[in-house]
Amino acid sequence: MKIIIITIMSLLSLLKVSLAVPTIYISQSKYTCLEFEQEIKSIHPIGELVEFEVINKKLIKVKAVSTNFKPTVLEVSTVDGLVFSWRLEYSFGRAGKKIKVSSIEASKKLLIQKDVNAAKVLKAKIKPLKSVSIDKVKSTVSKVLISGDSLFFKININNQSKIDYEIDFIRFYIKDLKATRRTVTQEQDIHPVQAMGLENNKIVSKKDKHLVFVNLKFPIQKGRALFIEIYEKNGSRHIYHKLYNRDLKKVKTINSIFNY
Repeated sequence: MKIIIITIMSLLSLLKVSLAVPTIYISQSKYTCLEFEQEIKSIHPIGELVEFEVINKKLIKVKAVSTNFKPTVLEVSTVDGLVFSWRLEYSFGRAGKKIKVSSIEASKKLLIQKDVNAAKVLKAKIKPLKSVSIDKVKSTVSKVLISGDSLFFKININNQSKIDYEIDFIRFYIKDLKATRRTVTQEQDIHPVQAMGLENNKIVSKKDKHLVFVNLKFPIQKGRALFIEIYEKNGSRHIYHKLYNRDLKKVKTINSIFNY
């Protein structure tokens, strides 16, 4: 068994990965394992020190070399041509899991492509649902639209500051609203199946950007909420939206907006 330790500076802009990726948690003292159906062809870790151990060509053991670990991106390709991407974050409590990776997960990878409905949502004026502002950067989530089994989330980011705002990643996840000291907070990543507006992730000063994410329908149980996390690259103006079950009950059909 060969252990590979890689130190590479962040080159996220060079990777052909989406800005909305599922999250895997690692720590310095626990290995998190990824088991694939097909043999692993290549691994592309980007960021701070990460330790890998590949076993039998189908299993990767991952852990952080230091507790001073910054979130980064892991991309793995398999011999059948599929590519899998994850965001790595440090968490002692949530690390140490064994995750079975299926080809279905790769098929759900965020696609930067045009869809008739998504394109119309991107251009449409939709009533705002919730807004969050930080240091003159305002993010607004419009009322959620639905078509069949698809939910459309439109987000507008308006940058009125004097400093450009560059998106590092956007994450959707469902999380417990409260957690006792003895209970680890449970998070469930929601992986968008489509996005529009991410061709350029920089919002220059005094400009805005419209984004549309398409998610398959999902439930939000009592005591939980949907979080939309927008991280600034090389900055601290991170944005967090919190949507409750009652917010998603206010969804409007695509037909009611565009009069199909």
